[in-house]
Amino acid sequence: MQTEIQCSKIYFILYSILILLCGCTTTGIYRRPQDYDSRAYLHYTLGAIKEYEGLIDEAVKEYEKALSYAPAESMLHNNLAVLYEKKGLKDKAYREFLKSIKVQPDNPYSHFLLGNFYEAQKKLKDALREYKEAIKLDPGYAEAYFSSGVVQSTLGRWRDALRDYKRVIELVPYNPVAYYNIAFCYTKLNKIEEAIYYYRRAAEIDPEWASPHFNLALLYETKGDTDFLMNAVREWEEFISIVPDEPQAHLELGYLYFRMSMYEKAIVHLEKSLEINSALPVKISQVYLLLGIAYSSTGKNKEAIGAYKSALEKEPENEIARYNLGALYDKEGQFEDAEREFRTLIKTNPGCADAYNYLGYLYAEKGINLDEAVILIKKALSIEPDNGYFVDSLGWAYFKKGLYDEALLNLKKASLLTQNDPVIFDHLGDAYFMKGNYREAISSWEKSLEIDPHNEQIKKKIEEARKNLTN
Repeated sequence: MQTEIQCSKIYFILYSILILLCGCTTTGIYRRPQDYDSRAYLHYTLGAIKEYEGLIDEAVKEYEKALSYAPAESMLHNNLAVLYEKKGLKDKAYREFLKSIKVQPDNPYSHFLLGNFYEAQKKLKDALREYKEAIKLDPGYAEAYFSSGVVQSTLGRWRDALRDYKRVIELVPYNPVAYYNIAFCYTKLNKIEEAIYYYRRAAEIDPEWASPHFNLALLYETKGDTDFLMNAVREWEEFISIVPDEPQAHLELGYLYFRMSMYEKAIVHLEKSLEINSALPVKISQVYLLLGIAYSSTGKNKEAIGAYKSALEKEPENEIARYNLGALYDKEGQFEDAEREFRTLIKTNPGCADAYNYLGYLYAEKGINLDEAVILIKKALSIEPDNGYFVDSLGWAYFKKGLYDEALLNLKKASLLTQNDPVIFDHLGDAYFMKGNYREAISSWEKSLEIDPHNEQIKKKIEEARKNLTN
């Protein structure tokens, strides 16, 4: 999910003021009081000082005194209204905003502040009306356009919001927040190329701002092809250089590297995401699962076993983690552990055909529990009857039982269902050999060698079969 529209008026105004100081544009803000009774100015100044110091109650008193000497000064009503709002005195704040407009209806800043007030109260249509009035009175009022854009975005009026934000960048050309919000609107309109362009502009203007990189990375990920995935990697790396301890960024980057089969780098960032914070926006078990696969893919089987165990501690019913753990135990020669995991998987996920097949094949390979092996594999086939690997397992179990006719029948079927697996043709060759059909055995093993040309064991089998042909 992308980070949302940037609504912070402070963030926007800080950039606008910076540009104003450089002489680039006007802001449309009306703050300085007109000439009036010196007593009013004194209390206004004292109020401003107290407000700056955070002494809100004392500032309110000073502004109230100032108004007693200059009741027609809209700026004083505005300042007092803002402080009332800060104190939670919404009714008093509202009355002061209205008084400000009454005494000076052509002050765009008064309408802007009333718009802010309405927006805070979720009265969005009223807020829009005031922002539009502020813009009407001052067509160069960038903050009013920006606030109007935020409200239009909140209402889902993305095209109207775009119009407002684009006016902002005409008035304040180097404000990254407006570019960012334009990009967000384009994303909502599914105009991805345009969104990418404006996020890039926001990032160029403020290289230390992380959010554009975050959203750029997500957009590039949606494209899916390798070039865009590499762009996504670059953006996540940029984001992490700015915000090094954001767990989601490390998770996303780790997942990207995982998708690209760059497992060593995937491990670094997946581990980092867990190290920083376990409260990630996905199931923790899924992170451990990815780690387990990445470890296994780099030959770190002990670490992979640990990761799969952690996944199962978090989510005992995680079918993939338990299956992979069982398979890894088998690979490591830990037969009892493998058997336990597959039996547990069958118990917790009785519809998992792969678990029945793996355990049955495991027994067949070891030449033990062969009757149960046949039952288990048949159960797998009752769930997936056209799975060539399962049919091969059944044929191999029959082979191990010495039932070569049944073995040959199933292994031939398996070779038709799954035509590019060297093990199936190896098994088929073994069955033909035991039936004394050496030519078919050689043919099957040669097919296996075409797929796996470096299998020395099969080469020896072919030599032995050829000797039998000449005898």
